[in-house]
Amino acid sequence: MKNIFKNLSLVFLFAAATLVSCGEETTTYDVDGGDTVYFFFNSTASVPVSTEGGSAEVKVGVTTRSNVDRTYAVTVNAEETTAPANTYTINSSSLVISAGEYTDTFSISGVFANIPDGVTYVLTLDLTPTDGYAMAGKKKLVVNIFRSCPTSLAGLYSVTTTYAYHDFLPSFNPHTINSVQIFAGTGVNNYYVNDFSGGLYSVGPYCTAYGTCNLTQNRLNFTVNCGQVSWTNQIEPYGPLEMLSGGVNTYNPATGVITISWFAPTYGEEGVSVYTPL
Repeated sequence: MKNIFKNLSLVFLFAAATLVSCGEETTTYDVDGGDTVYFFFNSTASVPVSTEGGSAEVKVGVTTRSNVDRTYAVTVNAEETTAPANTYTINSSSLVISAGEYTDTFSISGVFANIPDGVTYVLTLDLTPTDGYAMAGKKKLVVNIFRSCPTSLAGLYSVTTTYAYHDFLPSFNPHTINSVQIFAGTGVNNYYVNDFSGGLYSVGPYCTAYGTCNLTQNRLNFTVNCGQVSWTNQIEPYGPLEMLSGGVNTYNPATGVITISWFAPTYGEEGVSVYTPL
């Protein structure tokens, strides 16, 4: 039994009844008479959940062959789980590896309505054979459950920004730019605009008075997920750029309108930019 699972990714070379461990040692495993070991194929899984649902398939394996069905149990590890019971469903009426087989699968589904925006829940599952077989390898599965609503929002928009504070009020308020680009960022649902301020910094009075015309200083990277706009760790030329507390930061999938409420706390600039697709 030594070093049976040094490399679990190669565990099912059953045709040759051989398991290979990192190229250093080969252990021949008796699939018809050896001790039985159960395991999860993977140690982690993700369940992104949209309004249409979302699930992940989990594969369980065993190292021996049998002429009878074999059951196993999957239990929730309460100490390592943050997901409330109403945020997921384990979809299987029976957990059985059929006679002559080495694997079984079941699925985990998320419940969209019970998962808050921006929260990732952890569901930790333990694998237990119900009939007392030996167990080793990957016997724990950590599942991340979160809301995810895929979007494709890159394109041309008009943007109108209403300013609550800047140095030149009441001039330059509100301000509309008839055509701006929202660019696709890195990763799903990530985007950016070259001027968070809706023109105040790039073409407005701040450009000439304070030298903020450089678009690289004014870029805002943001995420749109399930109707919500958010960002973290963004800066403007004078300091941090924050989401306005209590402001509207949303995406309306019916109209395509994106609303971004921003606040620059260093000097107090504040505005609401409404992007309307062209």
